[in-house]
Amino acid sequence: MARVKKNEPDPAKGGLASAFEKKVRDWCDKYVRRIDREMTTAFPQLEKALLEAVDENLGMILKNQPKQFSKKVVEPAVNEWIKRTITPIHDDAARELTQVAFDSGDLLEDGFDVSRVTLMLLPAGMVAAGIAVIVGGFLVGITTMTFLGIAISTSIAWPIVLAAAAVGTALLAFGSIQLSHIKNKVSKAFTRTFIPKLRSCLIGKGFTVDKKHHDSVRRQFQEAVERTAEEILANQKPTSGL
Repeated sequence: MARVKKNEPDPAKGGLASAFEKKVRDWCDKYVRRIDREMTTAFPQLEKALLEAVDENLGMILKNQPKQFSKKVVEPAVNEWIKRTITPIHDDAARELTQVAFDSGDLLEDGFDVSRVTLMLLPAGMVAAGIAVIVGGFLVGITTMTFLGIAISTSIAWPIVLAAAAVGTALLAFGSIQLSHIKNKVSKAFTRTFIPKLRSCLIGKGFTVDKKHHDSVRRQFQEAVERTAEEILANQKPTSGL
């Protein structure tokens, strides 16, 4: 007897149920792929925004205030990116699956509430407002007192940098050169040490905090889609009742 693949409907279930299952699984595959494609494509936008934020908030970084920089600059940027990237996908997925469920309403258990689809699609680490709570824990884990992996404050000629604007042209030029060098150093360090970890957290394999592994936001979202599809299929009426 031929083995039925997980993502293929069993013909023995009958025409209507088989067609319904195919629609649900096609929907699932479509959005799992879309999540991967669109979140990956959108990540460079977040990277660009964060590099600009590093330049604009250099003083906070030079004072070695990683938690403050994370809370006031990085978290809002990441949360906004998550909402902006995920919301259109979530809304489209909910609308399409709700329509599939409505069209095949007589195949579902009478107690199944189609309006639950919207909430079912939310990743486990997110609240209704779209804020990824898990990202906050991740950022705490990577913003240590040696922020970005370098002891920035020990390498800065503070008297030159801070006094540059208040002294003669020669010293001002020298201070500007120093400051430009520091900005470049911080930017490279941020790109080399912070961005790859953030990428893994949001769209990669995930991250570990306190020896506990967490899936990336991308994978959480994909798993929410997969769970939603399986739950709807689990709520089909017995085929004998069709």
